Amino acid sequence: VCPQYTSGFNDATKPLENHLSLRGVFYRSNYSYKDKYLLEANGRYDGTSRFPTDSRFGFFPSVSLGWRISNESFMAGTNSWLDNLKLRASYGELGNQQLNSYYPYIATMGIGQSNYIMTGSNKTPYVSPAGLVSPSLTWETVVSKNIGIDITTLNQRLDFSFDAYTRDTKDMLTNVTLPEILGTTAPQANAADLRTTGWELSATWHDVI
Repeated sequence: VCPQYTSGFNDATKPLENHLSLRGVFYRSNYSYKDKYLLEANGRYDGTSRFPTDSRFGFFPSVSLGWRISNESFMAGTNSWLDNLKLRASYGELGNQQLNSYYPYIATMGIGQSNYIMTGSNKTPYVSPAGLVSPSLTWETVVSKNIGIDITTLNQRLDFSFDAYTRDTKDMLTNVTLPEILGTTAPQANAADLRTTGWELSATWHDVI
């Protein structure tokens, strides 16, 4: 459990406090068979006070696999020049609960001072109606998929690495548009997705001069 507190002052110079709580548990396991077949599994189960009770918790797993082909018996003939050849693949999810509000699922009334209604030389304070909030606020989920290859040659002097990846951000919090008959501003909702794709290639030379 990780409670966090912040303090400040509102327009009326009265102390303002916020309370945020996080709770989580995670695991990690590794397995290697004959230094040829590699497996790593991770998982997180996290909860946050930012969301409604029914959607506060989320499970975010990840797994990665590796196959060191250079250690196979049928690759024995390449030992004189090939030091390492490995294929990799991974899949992982992470949750994001960082929002602009500590209590985004609670409708709150606004306060202020009117510039048009005056009481003598003083502005008249007012309280505005509470806006709408989405009843299904929950975590944004970032899903990453990756496949890659590593090659090391020339007595571990030359390294090549190539990766191709896809990154999907799901259930992003965004503004939505509702009919004007609603009569107020539409609440933000988990209604957007974003995809990023790409590849990376690197070459490294190790030597002593």
